[in-house]
Amino acid sequence: MLHQFDASNERLKHRYFTVLRQARGYSEKTIDRAASALLDFEHSTVFAPFSSYGSEQAVAYKESLRTGKGRSGGKPLSAATIRSRLLAIRRFFEWYLEHLPRGVKIRADEVEFLSPSREELNLAKTSVRPKVIPTLEQCRQIGRAHV
Repeated sequence: MLHQFDASNERLKHRYFTVLRQARGYSEKTIDRAASALLDFEHSTVFAPFSSYGSEQAVAYKESLRTGKGRSGGKPLSAATIRSRLLAIRRFFEWYLEHLPRGVKIRADEVEFLSPSREELNLAKTSVRPKVIPTLEQCRQIGRAHV
């Protein structure tokens, strides 16, 4: 499926990624995650120009994340993934607010709509990985091996 990318968005993203790389010292992996989140956001807005951003786009994007499926087996996105994508988009628009072209009006309070819910924040903070604790016998074996 061929998409009609917005040239002004591409220029903005290039400039933003240069700032992340050169001025803020972010790793390529972090920049790739931000790029992936921005592309995902653009898909949800059908590649509308960033200059037309509004709270309704943020609400629609959040809903698409909550109902969307991940790449790993079609499972729903985790709260941590939703949180990280929303925060990546929010950071971009916070940066964009400082560099708005003449005539473009985006309100700062509309960018706040890109915040994850409190429930998503709490879920993202909880560890879902089981902690592996050695058994008493495994500890004894290690102790015998070092004596």
